[in-house]
Amino acid sequence: MEKRKLVVAAILFAAILSAAYAGGREEKSVSIPAGAQLVTADRIGNPDAPITLRYSVGLSYSHQASIPARVEYLTKASTEWAKAHPNVKLILEIQSGSLDQVLQKMMQQISSNTAPDFAMIDGMYVPLFYKHLSPIDAYVNKDEVADYFDWTRDTMIDKQDGKLKSLWFTTGGAGLWYRKDLISTPPKTWDEWIAAGNQLKAQGYKDGMIAWGAMNEQIVYGNVLPMFYGLGGNLVDATGKPIFGVGSDRDKMIEVFNFWLRAVKEGLVSQRIIDIKADGDMAADASKPNQVAMILANNLFISQLKSVIGKDAGNWAFTFIPQKTAEAKGQVAGGWNWGFFTKDPARLKAAVDFVQTVYTSKEGMAGWCYAGGYTPTRKSVLSTPQFATDEYQKSFAKVVEVARTRPGVKSYNVMTVNLQSAWQAVILGKQTPSQAVEDAYKRTMDQISD
Repeated sequence: MEKRKLVVAAILFAAILSAAYAGGREEKSVSIPAGAQLVTADRIGNPDAPITLRYSVGLSYSHQASIPARVEYLTKASTEWAKAHPNVKLILEIQSGSLDQVLQKMMQQISSNTAPDFAMIDGMYVPLFYKHLSPIDAYVNKDEVADYFDWTRDTMIDKQDGKLKSLWFTTGGAGLWYRKDLISTPPKTWDEWIAAGNQLKAQGYKDGMIAWGAMNEQIVYGNVLPMFYGLGGNLVDATGKPIFGVGSDRDKMIEVFNFWLRAVKEGLVSQRIIDIKADGDMAADASKPNQVAMILANNLFISQLKSVIGKDAGNWAFTFIPQKTAEAKGQVAGGWNWGFFTKDPARLKAAVDFVQTVYTSKEGMAGWCYAGGYTPTRKSVLSTPQFATDEYQKSFAKVVEVARTRPGVKSYNVMTVNLQSAWQAVILGKQTPSQAVEDAYKRTMDQISD
């Protein structure tokens, strides 16, 4: 009798454990209804799946994008994933608004315990989420992690605990686009850049060089930070405090602004660049005869060139942004990571598997980046057929391989707006470089102390 009681107790205990664990693993596989559409506007997966995951994604990084190549790739890859995971369905939450608004909403969701199971996070902001993200070392092998560019691993791995906290799935960097049929040797230094621009103007080109100029992040991302980094400058110290307006970092920022002032005075850059609002504006200028043969833009500019000037886009090449000296390298890379908020092991495994399949495995990243026009963040992907013979992608890779990211601190949103205003003031001659940097720094410190 006693033995039977023990057996019954054991069975009951096992049942309790099984019930408790059921929420943390996939239930018995269910069938996909005949004719079911596995990818709809707001869902990926079996409509009858017992497990539902929410994920937050930018519109253009989802199958709701307006670019046909992205939609085709993501729909196909997501469908194949859904077939292999009939127990799971994904519900999209499309991110909207500015980067700052997306950041704030995600922080609010975390505070109210309504965060999605996984989400896209701007690469520079991942460190702000480390304490909320689930480690994913169990689902990504070490060889895969080692395959990423060094600077991406600096963000993906939380230095506090050494755990892998995100996967950097797309990147790009600003660089100098130039007409290789007109410029045989692209400029490497500021002096060479100005000389090349003035030579083009002497040949009848209206602009020596154009760049982003309207009030947006591209001013700092492309026009300011690469040169500032090339000089060895730092926006913030080890604690995240802004320091671009003090000591040697102040001197370096002023030196960058002095270059731009010189470029305007010597004719390389026209003050009209303040009206440049987007890549499309620059591509339109590139299509005009004798308008411009050098453009400072990011790698995605190639899609605009191809759509606006067609086969003549082949006359344009991409290289590093010129620096004060030829030896300096000061590139800036941007891009997005996937971070995982769910703590449930089965849900976490499914989320990582989706991201790996569609975006970050060698095959997934090759397919996604090629369809999206992005530069891969894994070295091995550059040897895949899609990228090995693409001269543009090889040039992009050289640039981003030596890049740095923008600092992942909350004050960055304040710093960048003030530096944008300061840069414009210098271009328009409203402030000297010294005045502009001092004012930008003072405004920044006043605003973050409020």
